Amino acid sequence: MSRKKIGILTLPLNNNFGGLLQAYALQAYLKNKGNDAVLIDRRHNLSSSYKFKIALKKYFFKTKYKEHLDNLKTSTHTKYFRENYIIPKTEEIFSDEKLKKVVKAHDFDAVIVGSDQVWRLEYATDLVKNMFIDFVENKKTKKISYAASFGVDSWNHDIETTKTVKSLLKNFDKISVREDSGVELCNKTFDVTASQNIDPTMLLPKTDYLNLVNLENEPKREGDTLVYMLDNSNERKMLVNQIEKEINGTAFNINVKSKDSKASIKDRTYPTVTSWIRGFVDAKYVIVDSFHGCVFAIIFNKPFIAFGNTERGLTRFSSLLKLFRLEDRLILNNQNLTSDIINAPIDWELTNSILNDCRVDSEKFLNDI
Repeated sequence: MSRKKIGILTLPLNNNFGGLLQAYALQAYLKNKGNDAVLIDRRHNLSSSYKFKIALKKYFFKTKYKEHLDNLKTSTHTKYFRENYIIPKTEEIFSDEKLKKVVKAHDFDAVIVGSDQVWRLEYATDLVKNMFIDFVENKKTKKISYAASFGVDSWNHDIETTKTVKSLLKNFDKISVREDSGVELCNKTFDVTASQNIDPTMLLPKTDYLNLVNLENEPKREGDTLVYMLDNSNERKMLVNQIEKEINGTAFNINVKSKDSKASIKDRTYPTVTSWIRGFVDAKYVIVDSFHGCVFAIIFNKPFIAFGNTERGLTRFSSLLKLFRLEDRLILNNQNLTSDIINAPIDWELTNSILNDCRVDSEKFLNDI
């Protein structure tokens, strides 16, 4: 593959471990193939009223401004990963006008949008058109998506929005989505052809993630049963206790301790990204309600149970697990969980074979850039 200059666009990178790692992985993969891959650091639009509110807090409402600064501190570790490992990237971009100028200045051979839920309009909010690459003015620049996700398996948006998205997708040179339901949506709703490809995090071998952990000298985790729950309901806590008892394990959590604004900064500060990865290295069993939690359990060949997160998009789980023939690892409520399911062996030889085949398909897709 000849050397290309490629811009990568994804949702704004904040405290989401999966979001950070998929951006890192796609950039690392493209760089490993000899390309110049640059993250287009698009942020949500920063209005003058927002700046004014921050200024008011700083000079007149000291307590509110302190809360603002404290919230920034909770992102210390995730910001560190973004600044030190997702490189190079453009300056932070807060408007459509600036986005066009920056992209024009870089003169990209291609712009790739993806992965994660970039095409879930409720998440993209003010960046919807950007996520369908409306900002590229150079006709020589290829427009590509890689493993873009709609997040859900249905399209429930108004006619005008649908027309706009359809028109923008028609201008793409190649379209890749992450879920099989995304392939169908592209075909039936937008009249475009899409291929299904694995999440960028799965493009990299396990050794690449181990190298990150070693670079940061992450210590071994205490416990052997990894728990990564985005929504800590009582039902999920009961689920963890049941599995912990069944396998005679000791649970450890790899998420932020508290999201309560009244909790201490320490408890609200997100762990390091590499400690999150280290959790999968040390675990003998994994319990998650996260898409990327499932992904990393597969990468590291760890037996797991996935609690289906319907509010965050169930098709992401079902599509991934169907692809790897691991549908029986997904449960929707505690009543579905049995001792047989918890202890069911996974044919990792088959899983890894499927993963290798998927990597070959993705390499073919990206080589065509």
